[in-house]
Amino acid sequence: MQMVLTILVIICTLVRKVKRCNMSISIPDDVLDSIQMSEAEIRLELAVALFAQERATLGQGGKIAGLSQLEFQRVLGSRRIPLHYSVEDFEADVQTLRRLTA
Repeated sequence: MQMVLTILVIICTLVRKVKRCNMSISIPDDVLDSIQMSEAEIRLELAVALFAQERATLGQGGKIAGLSQLEFQRVLGSRRIPLHYSVEDFEADVQTLRRLTA
């Protein structure tokens, strides 16, 4: 029996820039037998790969993996994958803190 993996709406949003759509991926039985991964494991690996390639945000990666943002962040940390936090992000956070404490 072939596994059909349904990927969350967020993948289509990343690729097609549309509001909602679903994507299914059929994985042949022989491949599934050889990789010995569950649907949850495949979703997690996809989320991690997209995040590492800077194609998905932390929140999007969590949704793809079926995890909360914090859980997904822990997975990334355990694999030593750095979070995307640019100088611009830091400066925006500093501005927000200054505004909130003024």
